[in-house]
Amino acid sequence: MSAETVADHSTPSPRPRANALAGLRVCHFGTLNPNYIRNQMTLRMLRRAGAEVVPIHGSALRRNPLLAFAESASLLARAARQRFGLILVGFPGLVSMPAATLLGRLNRAPVVLDALCSQYDHELFDVRSCTAHSPMAKARFAVEKIAYRLADLTLLDTDERITYVSERFDVPRSLLARIWVGADEAVMYPRPLAPHNALFTAYFYGTYTHLHGIEHIVEAARVLRDRGESVRFIVVGSGSTRATIQQRVRELGLENLELVEKVPFAELAEGMARSDVCLGVFGTTPTVHRSIPSKIFDALAMAKPLITADALAVRGAFTYGQHLWLVPPGDGARLAEAILTLKRDDALRERLAREGRRAFVQRFSTDAMVPDLVAALQRVLPARSAPPGPAVSG
Repeated sequence: MSAETVADHSTPSPRPRANALAGLRVCHFGTLNPNYIRNQMTLRMLRRAGAEVVPIHGSALRRNPLLAFAESASLLARAARQRFGLILVGFPGLVSMPAATLLGRLNRAPVVLDALCSQYDHELFDVRSCTAHSPMAKARFAVEKIAYRLADLTLLDTDERITYVSERFDVPRSLLARIWVGADEAVMYPRPLAPHNALFTAYFYGTYTHLHGIEHIVEAARVLRDRGESVRFIVVGSGSTRATIQQRVRELGLENLELVEKVPFAELAEGMARSDVCLGVFGTTPTVHRSIPSKIFDALAMAKPLITADALAVRGAFTYGQHLWLVPPGDGARLAEAILTLKRDDALRERLAREGRRAFVQRFSTDAMVPDLVAALQRVLPARSAPPGPAVSG
């Protein structure tokens, strides 16, 4: 794809009402990583809607819930000296919900939990840190259910996630709202491609978990190697299954697959820009059908052809063959065939890149999602007179 073609992907995005939340003071609260993409996106959307955002964050590790719970009490003491119209608990702030609820009562303000996903679901199926009937799993389930009960509204990333949380945790759907994950457009944007690689390159970045299914990328690399196809795989990341994947790559002698340690976020974009196709997730866990990971939005934002698992949430948001290319979850051989299909069809890759970028800008960019967040928050905020401003187009 040429630099001129990339420029064509800069489709104007719908502009949100610039001051829909003007005058609203929001406390972004909790023990969390403020640099995590979900928290960054939420803060950005709030500010673009005109809200004043006051971050009150702690840094206790996510996997030490007792420390995080204790730290939330100190955050409450800091926040109690100020006044807010909305308390928004950032991801993954489940253990911060009791303190946030007290803060909400002090301010007579609603409390919104940005859960993003079910952490119980993630730990049980993706990370497999516990089994369904273990004390740890029961404790995680209880903490999450209490958090949903305390929240006036919970934000999740897909409709399928909303259905799961509503049914599994007995939460009324009226208390749940969908806000897509999106992408950091300051980093993930189309770039003119470097000179074409000697080998057709498929690029993956992510976490070595059962959701991402990197073992199926390894299988695709084996299939293509055995068929004598010139395809190079780059897999970037870290996680719980990395040692197993490394061992498998060594056993198979896969010289066409390179495992790269986790790199800074900006470097991911450069690696994606130099690739021919990007790879999404390919696992077979139940969460595959409930999630659209950020890597999918990142590839679309960068106007890169994308291959990922054929999952319910993805099908609900995108059109196969127009925005991206789909393969059955857990099928390395079909992934290999998909890579060859895109390798042999320049026009198909161009169409996926163009239409994927167009869909991102129009529906999943920051500006496009601001009205969704505003509408969700207005369900729990007291009625406010709308300040004058340009209406959202599109």
